[in-house]
Amino acid sequence: MKIRSVFFFLVIVTFFSCQKKTKLSNKRDFSIKNIEEIDSIKIQNKTPKTVFLLKNNKQWELKNGFPVRKEAINLLLETIRDMQIKRPVALKERENIIKRMSVQRTQVEIFSKNKTIKTIYVGGDTQDQLGTYMILKDSSEPYVLSIPGFNGYLSSRFSCEENTWKEKIIFNFQKEDIENVELNYRDSKNSFQINKKDSLSNQYFSNFEKISCEKFLKNNRDFNIEEIKRRDPIFDIKITLKNKKEITLKAFEKKSSLKGRTKNKTHDTEKFYALFQDELILIQYQQFQNILKKKTDFK
Repeated sequence: MKIRSVFFFLVIVTFFSCQKKTKLSNKRDFSIKNIEEIDSIKIQNKTPKTVFLLKNNKQWELKNGFPVRKEAINLLLETIRDMQIKRPVALKERENIIKRMSVQRTQVEIFSKNKTIKTIYVGGDTQDQLGTYMILKDSSEPYVLSIPGFNGYLSSRFSCEENTWKEKIIFNFQKEDIENVELNYRDSKNSFQINKKDSLSNQYFSNFEKISCEKFLKNNRDFNIEEIKRRDPIFDIKITLKNKKEITLKAFEKKSSLKGRTKNKTHDTEKFYALFQDELILIQYQQFQNILKKKTDFK
């Protein structure tokens, strides 16, 4: 009986010891090695601003369908895979770090097959900017995390600004994928439409590969997007693809800046604004030089 009692005691001690180690390990397990299993990421701060990154047929996009920059999502996934605890937070700074993170932090929720596999709270960076404070959900133990071999902080990789994630390429179509292009100018006499059956289609449709915007725009004290959207468009373009999907873009003149090469002109002749997928963007005319043709150019 005595031997049996000792045996059961050892089993119980071992069980609780393993449980304790597992719980401790869970509180320190920030990285995810199998990043291929990740299919969506929600990043939210206290502002509140929220970004949803979704993998759709191996391509990452935002919730509104905008493609995500490959280098940006790859950097985020590599960070989730490679980041490690650099050191625990010292007792003397622990209370201050937790207090700061309760006010200002970024919540990163990582999903696989509609299930949350990890939630991380990302705080500020260390004073030497060589690490970032983080806490796992259901834990009260903050740690400093970094990536071995990388001298820098990680917080900027968990951005809640949608514009930092958006792919700047707006048109990237093979000529074989295009069914029809309709270009309408403010001066309607120069408007035209080209169908894939037209003899000019191969030449013209080849101009719609890797067309990029310069940047995505947002409201501020000196810039009103709604005012620009009310302006009379200088042209609009509609691209119909073989799969019947339609892509539209509406362009507006940009006022000349007080400085630069176009300062003495009535409007900026190098750049224009455009409404694309409900976003206002800035585009260089040079990107559209082979797209903005007139009827006389085809003669």
